[in-house]
Order: sequence, then structure tokens, then C-alpha cells
Amino acid sequence: MQRTFFLSLLAVSTAHADIEDLFITEVVPSTGQIEVTNTGDEAFTTQVAMPFCHRFSYGTSIPMNTEFAAGESKVFTANFSNPSHSDLWLYRDSSGFGNASNILNGLNWGGNAVGRTKIACDVGLWDGTTSTAPLPPEGMALLLTGEAGTAAGWTVGEPDLGSFSAPVVIEPLEATLDFNSDPPVIQWVGSVPPFQVESSSDLENWNPIGEQTESNELTLPAMNGREFYRVLGNAPAASATYRITFTSTWSRDVFSSVPSNDHFSPPAGATHTESTVFWEPGTTATDGIRQMAETGGTSTLRSDISDAQAAGDADVLVTAGRVNEADDFTTTTFTANRSHPFFTLVSMIAPSPDWFVGVHGESLLDAEGRWVQTASFDLLAYDAGTDSGTDFFSGDDETNPRESITRIAGTSPFAVNDSFTQPQPVARLLIERIEQP
Repeated sequence: MQRTFFLSLLAVSTAHADIEDLFITEVVPSTGQIEVTNTGDEAFTTQVAMPFCHRFSYGTSIPMNTEFAAGESKVFTANFSNPSHSDLWLYRDSSGFGNASNILNGLNWGGNAVGRTKIACDVGLWDGTTSTAPLPPEGMALLLTGEAGTAAGWTVGEPDLGSFSAPVVIEPLEATLDFNSDPPVIQWVGSVPPFQVESSSDLENWNPIGEQTESNELTLPAMNGREFYRVLGNAPAASATYRITFTSTWSRDVFSSVPSNDHFSPPAGATHTESTVFWEPGTTATDGIRQMAETGGTSTLRSDISDAQAAGDADVLVTAGRVNEADDFTTTTFTANRSHPFFTLVSMIAPSPDWFVGVHGESLLDAEGRWVQTASFDLLAYDAGTDSGTDFFSGDDETNPRESITRIAGTSPFAVNDSFTQPQPVARLLIERIEQP
């Protein structure tokens, strides 16, 4: 039986609580709301008024004698002079403005660095005067989800003011965190081995930490920001083998126009990490996607995948054979590893100027972190945005500059017969697990 433990850890957590444990953890620029969290595991009371410096001014302070329970967040409000282009720094007290050593922590967002950012950079509290966190839309918040003091540590999301909690065991209570060790250690009881420890910044996307273990504890690597950890008992296999079946559904019974010699180029793709993107709608096609979509060739895409493999961002190259007229299909197998559980595959619609089908960034793990058994995808037609041809046999007509990848299913020349009201797929991809743990 599987048992899952969730642990919430903040990189700056310590075994005590003092002024160094107070962190700005959320900001809503359009409303001026600022969340400050006591990341220590003991209560803390401010001994002085601690002001916020916003851009080139200050006024709002955390009052003297403000009590923070262990892990507690409090919300304060400032009058931001320019919410779309600013910085915000928490000072230890009201004296010494301009003194870098008096800055506790903060962030910079929007345009170029302004205000006290350079001062904070001088003492290593920020990662560069030209590095800025993303600009949130009206009503949205900046959330500390990574390493404090870096632009990459801040992401945009729905306001969640007052909810940030520093290290606590969420569930169940059998799990413990040892913060007196350096680095810290996760320990757990219950369930049966093998165990797999995983981390997440959003409780949705999980990444394995180390290999599966028979032990009931694990020493953590360096922690970065607002992270969650879980331990899977009777853990899923470290890898899974799949068979894919790619089938043409480009039928004259469905589509009002299908050219002679209709076929799909040999599909190609890879398994990879979540952050790795080979293509997706709305982006500009890479040279690898352009070559595939215009000619069916995959040498450049394979080179892109090879580079990603060398960087640790991709794992297994996946290829299959050419598919001809409707109902023809091709199959192949591959083995996915938990370190690279996402899957991308593409194939040219041929003949065509630059049209193709595919999937991008599909997870082979379910919400519980277990390998999916089957997955099926109806593949719609896309335009790579690299050739301006308008019909199947158009001559080369380079699009310069390249346009974004867009879906063209349901439009000419992929209009369907009158009996069909929705865009119809031209191919289908079936993924089936063929080896069980």
C-alpha cells in the first residue's frame, strides 16, 4: 500500500527565529500588499520598526513589537509609486537608509533596476542590477517559489496572502524534519520499500530526488526557496517501457481535400524534463522543427535533442517509420525514466509547405506520480510558420520573419466534409505501457 508524506521546506529555515528569519514572500504590486513570513521555527517579536523601501521612497513599516508565530505570515500595505516598474526592500530599522548592511531582503521586478536594487546587490541580496522578477498583471501576485535574492526565485500567480508557512509537516505526522543537521534530513515511517523522495514547488509537478532507497531517511541536497517534498512508499518503478502506435486518419471520407501520395514523415521526438520545450503553439519554430515540417527530415531536430541530452534536459530519442494513406500505422517502443518523464513527438504532413502534427510536453506520470498505463491523442494539423505556401503542392516560399506555430485544423486545406462540425484529427497517437513493475 502506498503512503505519501508531504513536507514543506523553505531554503532559509533554521532551528531558531530572529530578524534574519523574516522574509518578504509575496507582493501584489497593484494593491500594495506585502506578505512577510517568519521562516524560523520559534516565535519572533520585532524590537524596532522595520520599514519597506519602495523605489526611492519609504513610509510603511512593520511596527515595533509585532509578534510572528513560528511559520506565520503577516500582510502589510504600502503606497507603491509605480507598480509596473519597481523594487521593494525590507530594512532592519529606520536608520541607515542607503547602508547596504541594513537591508534584510527584497526583490526587483518589471523594467530595469531602480531604487535600492544596486545597494542590495552590493551585499549579495540580489543577483544583479539588470535582473528583474516577472511583471505580474493587474491583481496578480509575485510569489517566492525559489531561491530568495534571485529573479528566478519569483513567479507570478494568484494572490495567496498570509498563507505562506515555513517548515511544517503537512501530512501525516509520522514524517519528521531534522534541521539541526547540515544538510537537513527527511525521515519517515510506515509503508514498505522501495521509497522515492520527490520535490515540487507547486504540489502539481514532482521531480525525483536521488534514486529509490530501501532506507527510511534521506539527506536532502541544497534547498531552493518554497519547496514541497513527499516520499512515495512502495514507490513506482524508476522507469517504464512504452509502445507507441501512430496511425493516419487523414481520410477522404472525412476531409474535403486530400492530396495524392498523402503520407506522414517518420515521427521523431524524445523524453525530457518539464522545462524542456522543442515546440509548442504560439512559439517560433526552431530550425529542427522547420526542417521536419518542410521536408520531413529530422537531422537538425536530432541534433537539438542530442544537445539537450548532453545538457541533461532530454533522455531518450524516439523514432518510428513513415506512415502512408489513411489507416496505415507505425509502431516503436522506448523506455522512459522518472528523471525525464515528459514526451514530445512530431511528424510532417506530406505533401505540404510546412504543416505537421505532434504532441509536446506530455507527462507520462499521473497526478500521484505513477506511470500512466495508456494515453491517446487525436493529432490536429499545425502550421510551423516558416513557409507561406497555401496548398499541398506550393513551391518554397520562405516566411521571413518566421511566424508563430498555429493550429490550422478545420480550415482550408484541412476543411472537413459537411457532416462534420468540429476540426478533425489527421492522425492518432496511442501510448501503451508494455512492462509492469
